[in-house]
Amino acid sequence: MNSKPKKILIVEDERPLSRALELKLSNIGFKTRVAYDGEEALDFIKKDKFDLMLLDLVVPNISGFDVLLRLRQSKNKIPIIITSNLGQGDDLKKAQELGTLKYFIKSDVGIAEIVNYVKDFLDNNLKNDKDKK
Repeated sequence: MNSKPKKILIVEDERPLSRALELKLSNIGFKTRVAYDGEEALDFIKKDKFDLMLLDLVVPNISGFDVLLRLRQSKNKIPIIITSNLGQGDDLKKAQELGTLKYFIKSDVGIAEIVNYVKDFLDNNLKNDKDKK
């Protein structure tokens, strides 16, 4: 892996899940930061650059969809993976239209599957970055 760890912002208000994601991703070499609501997530994004965001759509203060919309309106291109309990077709379509990478319905997947997807994406993205040099 690159000498500078990739940074992941986890936006998740369910503390056991956010802690589990944080631990699993940190253990495989990623630097993580957790935001427990949408407002905190936007503050972190203003102050720091992240390589990826894991975003729950149902979080306090500012919803995940509003976070996503504000980021896209500001031309922020951070790759975003949705992790949510919302699984309606309209939600999936809206997230896709806003340029998300993947949509995980939390009740349908385990943490390992999410972590593996993140690792594969960032490892492949890292290889692509090296190819551009």
